[in-house]
Amino acid sequence: MDAELEQFLMSRTNNIQSLRQMAVDTIREAIVMGYYKPGEPIRERQIAEKMNISTTPVKEAFRTLEYEGLVETVPRKGTFVSNMADTSIEEILMLRASVEGLCARLAAEKMTPADKQKLKQQLERMDILLQEQRVEELVQENTTFHRMIVTYAQSPMMEQTWNTVSAFDRAFRKLALQQNKEQTEGFAEHWRVFEAVEQSDGETAELEMKSHILRTLDHVMKQEQRRRGE
Repeated sequence: MDAELEQFLMSRTNNIQSLRQMAVDTIREAIVMGYYKPGEPIRERQIAEKMNISTTPVKEAFRTLEYEGLVETVPRKGTFVSNMADTSIEEILMLRASVEGLCARLAAEKMTPADKQKLKQQLERMDILLQEQRVEELVQENTTFHRMIVTYAQSPMMEQTWNTVSAFDRAFRKLALQQNKEQTEGFAEHWRVFEAVEQSDGETAELEMKSHILRTLDHVMKQEQRRRGE
């Protein structure tokens, strides 16, 4: 096992979360960040040993990652990183911007007053986390906000597409939200999406969501360039 990957896996055991979710997040991030290459075998026992956990949560993580399209299991051969992992983060975020932008339009047209109130309450929770700099929780609630928009679009096909796409860029969004500037700018953009949704303005909601994701794309790409340049 590559020394950099070994260090990465071992460092993640300090995360305070369920072992299954920790395994999912860690393996997903390792794949998306290029520690594992498309077509490369990925061994549950090896990962479990380095993370100092049992193989059970790793097996469960593999099932989740297979559903997301990041790994594939071949009977009697093992589990391998999917060729889909070779898709660039730029392409992924451009696709996500289109999908989630359309979801924002549909949500604005379909949401009830009660739905809008729940979305506003979600933003208020995020505001508290932002002010208190509880970054790990903010990352989770950020994902919840976007998932709510997708759910309120009431389109099973769009939701399935979003689930696949968002799995690939989740690690990069987590990196982006480590930056104070991204936290504040992203939160302001979320409010603009909500304001459009609140007014049932589907066109503006779509434009604001796409703009938010594409701006984050620029931020993430610059971060990744710096990381690879180190």
